[in-house]
Amino acid sequence: MRALDTLIRMRRDALLDRRRVLVELDAGRAVVVRRLAALAAALDDEQRIAAGSLEALYAYRGFAEQVIAERAQLERSMQELDARIAKAREDLAAAFSELKKFEIARDQRLRRERQARAQAEQKALDELALARYRHGRFDPTQSRR
Repeated sequence: MRALDTLIRMRRDALLDRRRVLVELDAGRAVVVRRLAALAAALDDEQRIAAGSLEALYAYRGFAEQVIAERAQLERSMQELDARIAKAREDLAAAFSELKKFEIARDQRLRRERQARAQAEQKALDELALARYRHGRFDPTQSRR
């Protein structure tokens, strides 16, 4: 039984590790989403400023090119993170499945052991009652105290 408990503990640790990885990837994705939103907000601000001034309009072109390049990089990062998140979710599901297999096996073993103990106890009680009956010490009409 110790070996099964050790395997369950190891699988539980592996499951926790995979959860941590998924949380870290989700946090990384959230950072990229926030950065994309900040980039869009900055672009809107620069467009408003460029609309009001001719000098700002000339500077806007370089800024817009930089934003386009950065947005493309962030979108590539997002795609990579999405793929890694999908893989991490698959790994998490597999780890959970493995843990459940061992927990079910342990529970079945414990149930079989309990049943075997209960059967042995019942057999011992039956034998005791039979022996008492054979020796005439058993009177079913007498009430128990």
